[in-house]
Amino acid sequence: MKLFLVLLALVAPAPVGAQTLINGAGATFPYPLYAHWLDTYARVDATARFNYQPIGSGGGIRQLLAGATPGCSCRWTRATP
Repeated sequence: MKLFLVLLALVAPAPVGAQTLINGAGATFPYPLYAHWLDTYARVDATARFNYQPIGSGGGIRQLLAGATPGCSCRWTRATP
């Protein structure tokens, strides 16, 4: 749910005809739920496109820290470096 809210917050109003692509990566377990949420949102707002890669929490954290994605789905268990 947190990722969904983060993704929604990142979708800014776009000019007519323009599309917004939001990338995210992280946990594999909740991926079916995220896919459903993102598909449902994309049906409501045709300008929004989502690319979520279920590569695991560790991979999502690495991509987030590297700046490759603005959001990740993970469970933080310690402070980030």
